[in-house]
Amino acid sequence: MNLFPGGGEMAARMQAHDWSATVMGPTETWPAALVALVGVALQAATPMALYWGPDLAVLYNDAWTGLVGDKHPGALGRPAREVFPEAWHELGPMFARVLAGDGAVEVQDQGLVLDRNGRPEEVFFTYSLNPVLDADGRVAGVFNVAQETTGRVRAATGLVESEERFRSFAENSADVLWIADPDGGRLEYLRPAAWRTTSTTC
Repeated sequence: MNLFPGGGEMAARMQAHDWSATVMGPTETWPAALVALVGVALQAATPMALYWGPDLAVLYNDAWTGLVGDKHPGALGRPAREVFPEAWHELGPMFARVLAGDGAVEVQDQGLVLDRNGRPEEVFFTYSLNPVLDADGRVAGVFNVAQETTGRVRAATGLVESEERFRSFAENSADVLWIADPDGGRLEYLRPAAWRTTSTTC
């Protein structure tokens, strides 16, 4: 049985990895749930990672490598707290909640400061942390599905800031300001100070 399907970079790395020298132990001892989810992740186009055992040893697919920059490939098989020391004060409690049996966690556009390209940077992610049960029904690991949303969050933040700057300019302007639709079919004038709009059609 091929434990590491998919044919990608991470399938090859997992195949070559000496798991017996890690907390994961030799692949022959891996439980069925772990083997199944590793197979799912390696064949998926979406970034996925599996954190296993009390130390949350990390296994991940090709798509997930793009989220962690130069933490790859050294992250493979290492405890999560060693992979993300700079953000563990935020991530650790969420993983602990899942491991404690309190259910899955889903986060939208969470901001984290990660050192993934040689310097700390603020990045944003939407992701879920899902419990994986062993044969006895206990939480043995955490299955992570993630997407980076940094570009969208920054674009939205920039739009809000731009609108606030324009609003401040308009409210403090002594002139009448006109705004036209892109097709030029509708004009609005903005009365100074009061920031009231009246529309007219040309």
